[in-house]
Amino acid sequence: MWNGSWEVENNRRGMAYVAGVEGWWEGKVGIEKSPDYGLTVCTPLFNFTPGDIYHIQCGSIDGHCFVFIDGKLVLEVTDPNPIDSQKYGKIGFEAYCSFIQVRNLKVRSISWESAVQRYEPEFC
Repeated sequence: MWNGSWEVENNRRGMAYVAGVEGWWEGKVGIEKSPDYGLTVCTPLFNFTPGDIYHIQCGSIDGHCFVFIDGKLVLEVTDPNPIDSQKYGKIGFEAYCSFIQVRNLKVRSISWESAVQRYEPEFC
């Protein structure tokens, strides 16, 4: 989870983006936004192999959320109501009905440049 918060009184995650690999009961890669889960996007198109080691990178830039696995973009979504990263700045890990190992953890700010993408009309 990132851009997160923790509800101490309820001992659970509050506002956050959550990414998962081999989840959603059907082996999917996905991103969801807690606590209301109104934003959930998943795909079964990543061929996960149990026991293999994966380099996973996930995060967001102004609500543009992404998951990279082994250097390849496997999922992205743009949240129309992005989480305020200045207000919600926690990261965390959960293993919901899973066994995971985390190695070589790095947390960093993303460096990026804006890129304008648009279609030029071919016919007038």
